[in-house]
Amino acid sequence: MTEIEIKDAEDANMFVLPRFLTLPLLMLLPPIYYIGEILKYLLMLFGLALLAFYAITFIPADNETVQFFLKLESGFRDFYLPFLSQLHVLTVNGVTIPQIVIIIGVFVVRYILNLITETISDHIKYLKLRRVFQKLEAAKSGDGDSMDTKGLVKLESNLKGLVKNNKMGRQEMLDLYGQVHRSLEEMKRELTFLSIDVVDSTGMKKGEKAIDAELDFQHYNQLVEAAFKHHGYLKAAWTPDGVMCCFPSADGAVGAAKQILADLEPFNHKERTIQQPFHIRCGINSGKVAYDENMPLETLCDHVLDIAGHFQKYGTPDYICISKHAYNLLSEPEAFAYAEKEVDDVAMYINK
Repeated sequence: MTEIEIKDAEDANMFVLPRFLTLPLLMLLPPIYYIGEILKYLLMLFGLALLAFYAITFIPADNETVQFFLKLESGFRDFYLPFLSQLHVLTVNGVTIPQIVIIIGVFVVRYILNLITETISDHIKYLKLRRVFQKLEAAKSGDGDSMDTKGLVKLESNLKGLVKNNKMGRQEMLDLYGQVHRSLEEMKRELTFLSIDVVDSTGMKKGEKAIDAELDFQHYNQLVEAAFKHHGYLKAAWTPDGVMCCFPSADGAVGAAKQILADLEPFNHKERTIQQPFHIRCGINSGKVAYDENMPLETLCDHVLDIAGHFQKYGTPDYICISKHAYNLLSEPEAFAYAEKEVDDVAMYINK
């Protein structure tokens, strides 16, 4: 990673540490921050208590409404903070220090501590973003472990917050965010996802021998997988009666869906042993996602996949329902027509 040069140190208001110090400081600063936060609130409580006890001294001692508080003050002084009894006569080099000055001093210390914790918090956010960028650069160059897609998605959702909430080096943070965002976009690929589910799979198994239903669904899965392989799928995530499959192109996903629908007809007539025939819903969507070859498809969380699943869910059985995004990528889009329907605010197209 190329270190960011700060041309205007006054505007940046922070010193950019060398790269190798990022991780050690990221481990060291959070505990210091939380200790400071605890001390800050303890000082606040301590100052408020002193202020309350100080106010009581102005109320006549024979006032019955304050007898309880006077006893509380006495007990607090005698048993918990003995030095409080000296606050009225505290002297330094023979000079008496009024109690109100001590109270003000407590709040001043608390204010200074608050400034310190805010500064540490800003540095932590900044270091987190720097660390993220280092990981992305290492992943891109092959010098480090590749980042899983969950990490990328979570990172992308948190980046804006890190920049927005940081008060230090605003322009530098924005520049760094831009670099990280571009790195994420470079790691994304244009992919197409095919979601398939068997219509009323539970009802199909009712009244059937368990072995017959199991064998039929096994043969069906083999039929589906053969179509995936034939059309060059990348990976798939299976459920008991459904599947989400990833393809490098929209044509590949549509071709696989067409082959499955075509192969189901002879399968239902010749191979099926249970009473009800197999009917499926197919949903297809395309989009850029952070794809990692080393991670299973089940770990990929992206709205692109959600739309494919929703197109399948609200699609027409034994038809291929594709999104406008996938439709625009087809080499032969004329095979589909607008379905006069939208899902997730995306136009649906269906095969003719």
